[in-house]
Amino acid sequence: DSAGVCQPCSPNCAQCDSGSSCQQYFSNALLEPYLKSCQELCSVGKYVGSGPTDCKSCPGGCDFCDTTNNCVRCRSGLELVGNECLVPCALGFFRQQRNCASCPTGCQSCTAADQCSQCDS
Repeated sequence: DSAGVCQPCSPNCAQCDSGSSCQQYFSNALLEPYLKSCQELCSVGKYVGSGPTDCKSCPGGCDFCDTTNNCVRCRSGLELVGNECLVPCALGFFRQQRNCASCPTGCQSCTAADQCSQCDS
């Protein structure tokens, strides 16, 4: 807004400009040309396929995916890794591709096997 404070986009809008104009819709919605608004066509976890009544399932754990079936936003409690929704790694572990690997001894948080970002207290 004019005060420089971020405002939420309208419902079903994934990305909007500084006004109320939607630039990108979630994959389960399309622009309704007569109402000039975004209308949800499919439920969360599905995306619009070849037409407005063709709803296809997103990958497991995914709330919104694009038309190539790649996840762009996961359900609560999961994290987006590449285009998949995975359970976050526990404290003392780091993400190594699709798996969680142990941080070095004495390390509470790390980004790689040799990169400790927070030591045990």
